[in-house]
Amino acid sequence: MTRGIDARLWLLWSLTTLTAASATHNPLYVIVLLLTTAVVGAYGTPERDWHVPLRFALVAVPLGSLFTGLTGHQGATVLLRLPEHLPLLGGPLTLESLLLGATNGLTLTTIFTGFLVFNRAASTRDLVNLVPRAFHEAGVVISIALTFIPQTRRSLTRIREAQAVRGHRVRTARDWLPILVPLLVNGLEQSLGLAEAMVARGYGAVADRRTALRTQAALVAGLTLLLGGWLGWLLSPPW
Repeated sequence: MTRGIDARLWLLWSLTTLTAASATHNPLYVIVLLLTTAVVGAYGTPERDWHVPLRFALVAVPLGSLFTGLTGHQGATVLLRLPEHLPLLGGPLTLESLLLGATNGLTLTTIFTGFLVFNRAASTRDLVNLVPRAFHEAGVVISIALTFIPQTRRSLTRIREAQAVRGHRVRTARDWLPILVPLLVNGLEQSLGLAEAMVARGYGAVADRRTALRTQAALVAGLTLLLGGWLGWLLSPPW
């Protein structure tokens, strides 16, 4: 269902959700926005793993309510009073602070759900295509690195199990050497295999290198000027 929806629209929708959720502290608005986000995710993404935001809400809402209630001390409806000598916690525990903390937890759940929907709807290839051409190579490298993280974890688990079967036990830092060396070799083999596959498919064969170099030079010059202006404003004496 998401094939016909451009990734830029999903990105704009997620940023709009983030802005709307961060701009209000009204519980009713936050709940409506959370339900809207859940409906969009239910009809816009193929995955139906909505236990993930539900579990996040079951943690974020109580913790947010408890933290704000113990540290906020705002409101007129006092439920109980903690000893004044307690640092940061001493004072009245009010109903308004608990509700504010619960609302903050709902806001975090809404933001988390919005980015979860965006992650499910937009593929990695579409996100890489959104990167400006000058940063295309960096985007590809980052996406490949993120893809290799779960593979590295699985390789580490497999190597540790194999070494444990051979009687190897990790007691000191030197005992990690028989584990890290095969892990490094495995990572290099996977990297070389991926590089050969990308070269075989013609990756990196750009016809016009000068345009990319000019764009990169312009971006570097713009960032340098921006950083220099910011530092000049920061270091300039007040008049």
